[in-house]
Amino acid sequence: MRLATATTRFCAQQLPIGLLLIAFACSASAESATPPLRLRMSFASAEPQLWSGAISTSPGQIANEQPLSTDPLHVGSLWIEKGVLQMAYRHPARRGVVDFDAAAPRDGVVRLSLNTGPTVRETEFSLAELARGKPLQRQIDGTSVTIQRAPSDRLRIEWPSATRFFAPLETCEYRVSVDPPSQTKPTPLELTAVLRRLDEEEPVWRSDPIRFEPRINQPTTHAIKAVLPREEGIYEFHLQVQKPAGFSRRFFPHGDPPPLVERRFQVLVFDRDHPPTAPPSDLTAWRVVQDVDFAEGRLRDRLPDWAAWRRSGWTGQEAAPTDALPPAEAGFELPAATEPGVATWRGVPLALPTNNLPCLVEVTLPAGSEQLVGLCFVEPDSGGTNTLSGRPVVAAPTSWTTGEAGVCIARWLSWPRTREPLLVVSNPSVEQGARILAIRVRQPPEPDKRSTAQDLANSNDKHRQVLLDLRSNDLLADFGVPLARDEPSGVTYADLRSAWTAARRIADLVEFQGATGAVVAINPRGAPIYTSDVLGLTPTHDREVWFDGAADLPRQPFLPLLLGEFERRGLLLTPALNLAGPLPRLERMALHDPESVLVQPTGTDPTLYHPLSPIVADEAAAALQELLDRHRDSAALGGVALTLDERSPLLLNDGDRTGIDRACVDRFLASIGARWPANEPRSRESHAAILREKEGQRWNLWQHQQLATLHARLDAIAAGQADTDRSVPLIRLVDRVALAAASVSPLVEPTGESVSSLPSLTGLGLDASAAIPNIARLIGIAPPRPLRLLAETIALRQFSDGLASNSSAASLVSPTLSYRIAGVGSSNAVGAAGVELTVSAPVETAGSNAVGLSSTLAGGLPRILIEAGPAANGWADEAATRTRRLVASMPLSTADSPPATVVEDSVAVIVCPEPAGAMVVAINRGPWPQRARLSINAATRCRVSPWSAGSAIAADRAGDEWCRPGGHVLDIQLDPHSSAAWSFSSKNVSLTGLRLETAPEAAAALRQTLDQLNNRDRSARRPYPRLANASFETLDANGNLIGWANESGSLVWPSTRPSAAYDGSSVLRLTANSNDSSAASDWYPAPATGQFALVLQARGEGLEESATMRIDFQLRDGATTTRTLQGTDLYDQWREVVFAVDDLPLDERPMRVRFSLLAEQGMVEIDSLEAEDLMLPLDYYAEETRGQKFALVRMTHAAEAALAEGRLDDCRRLLDGYWPRFVLQNFPASAKPAESLAAPKTPADPVEKEAAEAAPSVAERVREYLPRWWR
Repeated sequence: MRLATATTRFCAQQLPIGLLLIAFACSASAESATPPLRLRMSFASAEPQLWSGAISTSPGQIANEQPLSTDPLHVGSLWIEKGVLQMAYRHPARRGVVDFDAAAPRDGVVRLSLNTGPTVRETEFSLAELARGKPLQRQIDGTSVTIQRAPSDRLRIEWPSATRFFAPLETCEYRVSVDPPSQTKPTPLELTAVLRRLDEEEPVWRSDPIRFEPRINQPTTHAIKAVLPREEGIYEFHLQVQKPAGFSRRFFPHGDPPPLVERRFQVLVFDRDHPPTAPPSDLTAWRVVQDVDFAEGRLRDRLPDWAAWRRSGWTGQEAAPTDALPPAEAGFELPAATEPGVATWRGVPLALPTNNLPCLVEVTLPAGSEQLVGLCFVEPDSGGTNTLSGRPVVAAPTSWTTGEAGVCIARWLSWPRTREPLLVVSNPSVEQGARILAIRVRQPPEPDKRSTAQDLANSNDKHRQVLLDLRSNDLLADFGVPLARDEPSGVTYADLRSAWTAARRIADLVEFQGATGAVVAINPRGAPIYTSDVLGLTPTHDREVWFDGAADLPRQPFLPLLLGEFERRGLLLTPALNLAGPLPRLERMALHDPESVLVQPTGTDPTLYHPLSPIVADEAAAALQELLDRHRDSAALGGVALTLDERSPLLLNDGDRTGIDRACVDRFLASIGARWPANEPRSRESHAAILREKEGQRWNLWQHQQLATLHARLDAIAAGQADTDRSVPLIRLVDRVALAAASVSPLVEPTGESVSSLPSLTGLGLDASAAIPNIARLIGIAPPRPLRLLAETIALRQFSDGLASNSSAASLVSPTLSYRIAGVGSSNAVGAAGVELTVSAPVETAGSNAVGLSSTLAGGLPRILIEAGPAANGWADEAATRTRRLVASMPLSTADSPPATVVEDSVAVIVCPEPAGAMVVAINRGPWPQRARLSINAATRCRVSPWSAGSAIAADRAGDEWCRPGGHVLDIQLDPHSSAAWSFSSKNVSLTGLRLETAPEAAAALRQTLDQLNNRDRSARRPYPRLANASFETLDANGNLIGWANESGSLVWPSTRPSAAYDGSSVLRLTANSNDSSAASDWYPAPATGQFALVLQARGEGLEESATMRIDFQLRDGATTTRTLQGTDLYDQWREVVFAVDDLPLDERPMRVRFSLLAEQGMVEIDSLEAEDLMLPLDYYAEETRGQKFALVRMTHAAEAALAEGRLDDCRRLLDGYWPRFVLQNFPASAKPAESLAAPKTPADPVEKEAAEAAPSVAERVREYLPRWWR
């Protein structure tokens, strides 16, 4: 189709003179002033450099800088001051690139003043040579400097609007400034503009050629005007400047000369009134497009043509060839991985009817298993290289709903890029194999028509929000969007189509899961997804500026696209702002006055912003104000979230070291009418000491007051001006686990002054009281997961155990598992080994969608519920989807009509008043079915209807939709973690009674679990075999120890004396020298228990008293735990040394053991290492673990009492706690039969004995917690 306006046709055919006049007017030459040159300057060095200096023009000035570094640490390193581009790197870099406009005559120069060391070097570049397109290069003290004309600068565009989004049939007008390369023989040139739908050859519009005479250093300007198509999509303008076609076109079909200059850019035709049809939530509406038949032929022979799998070892680590698979009904096995971090896998080729629809992958697994199954798509990118497509996931089907015949089905929503993707099914577990019974692929039906845009008026004020937590570092990669490819460099990058595709897929996921919106990070990795002056210009998420450096078109920000897509679908978007990342103005301030903005100006963390600094507070307020100024009017803006983590300047992010700088201390002293003593020295150490000793209480209160003032200021910005601005909810997202690890000051409440309404600085949540009126109540869902995959540490779980279930903070811990798929082929691979794909995937249990939702609702009705985990990662759960829609349909309560809640065991019933009636909701948060009989009293005759299908109502008259005044009984059957609801047409409805009938198997299952827990041998020690060569007996041919590295002077050799070794013939010997003598083990995976203990034998010889030996447990990310032994502790005889930790991460990240000796003389020998992954059985740590043992025994007693009293849900929650699960998973069964704690027994463990003696009655158990003198 070719579109053209009638005016254009008429002028071209009937009015040639008028056309010449118009062309003359449009092609008027530029003004006498020389237009600026767009230049690109890059710096490169073999070693990281702290560059500083300035870029200027003589004469003229610099303008419109665009830093091109994607490292957020370099934000603020380049800025313009009085027409000069200043440069000052606060963090070392190997490369730096910047684009800028040089507004100067062509006979001028660009002057660079560069400081790379003790001296400042200056050099100049000729603008005349740069204008001709010649790159210029200089070498300055090891730094290579290159400057050249930026891409697309010869075709500059004057764009009249602030966006590249258009409505269907809207007119697109812009002007093009042409500065073609100089020619040896000046000839007329032609400018043509073509509009095509992206990836299609046939143009939808083409301009008539515009002929002009080029002029040296005087660009000519021409107008382009096109009516855009009616159909929504991404379209590309292609501008070309070339010589007019001669006889070659007449005789040769492809004889046109190549273009002298060309440029492409994209625009979006966006139909706000007709959004696309979302994927149906009803899974029966999805059509089956492929059933994978594992018995049919060889899967290897049916792989897509693009993959060189056969010659690149595509089978990975499979146990058997593909053609030796068992029958189709038996599925196939994936054995356990042979080493951590490398998964066994199998490729499943798919053949899809179309690639523009989502896929629902159904994997059938045996029910009740604890296996891990990874799913991901591997497809060729735009450059032909096979890569991961979209977000990989790992399923742990422990709690999935059991299907027919003892199987469970996991359903995963994803978006392949092509019609022939390869589905890679993997098993990253080293403990257990995985069995796949069947794989089925579904797609939704082709939409036959577009829907109508939804009305969002006041939706965030009158309805509850159910949001998916989609905060990610790279949403575009998570949703597998297509990428553009720069042909000269071969680099792929996200363009406007990528952003638009991601926005549509995010909205599809939200609608598919039954949510009302989503939370997205607007500055992931320190780079904003919208045009921001406060957050910086780092092009991490908009790399089009690398390949189109003219900087004359509006950027393609992702946030406005998301808001537009959400608005037309009736969804709400909550941008999450994290102020912990580098901010340009604060980074520049840190160069000159670091104490004013940094907590540790000279410490180990030079990027931690000062939460009590007025400058930091101003920048935080400016960031929020800028975001709301630009997007407050969008109907899709449901709120703004502030991410509060351990680095956030909105909390006391560094504990006792926060605020001990001179300026902050002086402000505090002035507030209490005091001054620093004249005779006292001033340093950060002296400030901290005096503040803690003399003014601790008032100092803590002052810090909290400063933060309270800042939060109140942010709330006022969100509330806006009452007359003109729409109030926007301000949500605090708190990662409770991460904050509990931070060193934070306690909350202090002096007499007469209460700060309980202030944001809690302990990391345990936020108080949403009336003192902070604009905080939306928030509940984050952290569903239960397999124990070995939890991300928290043991110490932090002790914090989280005491958190209130209705805390307004979000616990958004999402553990990930990283592993490699070895042997995956690529079209660019060389050799038979292929390439390796690194997968970092969230680990989820699909059933935990409903688990978390039902548990949350039973604890209270939130105004805003943010759900992290399986739903955000694409796992489908019909019960959870129904629950989300139920929550979204429940009206907000008011102070005059609060909801009434009745809880009985695992069932909660909520009576929620509506504007014209009432809603009764029954929720089962337990894992077993419940029969519930609800006694309802209606004061007046009213109409009742079930909210969802399948809710049976057994009233006085079956099937009657009207209730007479009086009492009625609703007899319902609630499935595990399910809900049911009814709407009444009268507000005068109350709940008078609730009776439950729990399935008998529930108590039997709890009894069995308790017996298993009581029968565990908690004194059993367990070796950890991953530490290689712990006995020091395996040596290589040179006599060096295998598995251990000689770091600095350590020597390992076989003992020459029979009695030297404690066990065997070899020892690890550290010999004193002038430096630290050390040896370290090879890296090995940290224990999945989070605990690691090392029992070893050590002896010293000839050591002075001041000598020290260190034992370090080091994680690869830099965290280290140390135990130090003095020289007096190391005798001439062997002694046992025990060192254990219980706070290691549980994701099996690499760690190692390191021994070091710091001494002037002597040596230390180490032998007979015994590594273990359980700390509880160690006698050496009996006192340290005494409290944990008491907690476990008391918890078991409480569970026994709850079971005996019929409180099954209380018993279940106790047994689902950390310590019972830890014992059940990691300790073996005892040799003696299990006994109930209710029966008298004599425990062997003195701790158990003491706890058991205190257990006969509830009163005596309570008395245990009282001081002995009070008993």
